[in-house]
Amino acid sequence: MKNFILSLSIASLLTCACKKENSTQPEHAVSAKKNNTDWVAKNPYTGFVNPTLKDSVLIIARVGEETLGIKFKSKGAGTYLQPEVNAYFYTTVGLDVLVSEYKLSNTATNQLIITSYDEGKNTMKGSFNLAFQKTRGDSKYFPDNIVFTNGVLQAQTR
Repeated sequence: MKNFILSLSIASLLTCACKKENSTQPEHAVSAKKNNTDWVAKNPYTGFVNPTLKDSVLIIARVGEETLGIKFKSKGAGTYLQPEVNAYFYTTVGLDVLVSEYKLSNTATNQLIITSYDEGKNTMKGSFNLAFQKTRGDSKYFPDNIVFTNGVLQAQTR
């Protein structure tokens, strides 16, 4: 009887511990090198600025207290340069107190490249390079410039 209960317990544990992977669901993420350091935001918020018009897309990616926002008037797959692409970056404390803010630098070539856009599924893939200059924040704690290079995004608008 003890062996039966032990076997049943082990079988039950193994059954519950196994996690079925859903390989058909794409992983939505925004990743880049932020000042040469890996920066990866899982499941970014992606939506339309005006859900009725569905023309301007907003992507908000967050890693801890850091937020990167990218907004562009969607024309499908293609290259977006300033002023077609607008972006911002900021840091917070407790996700509510703003301690630094950055705007896109006018001296850099900021670009967003949408390589694929499926309007039916509202999915997009692309890459980006964005440079920011600080508009608010203590220089002791926050750099004057932040550069995102080798950026990759895979998202689904909601």
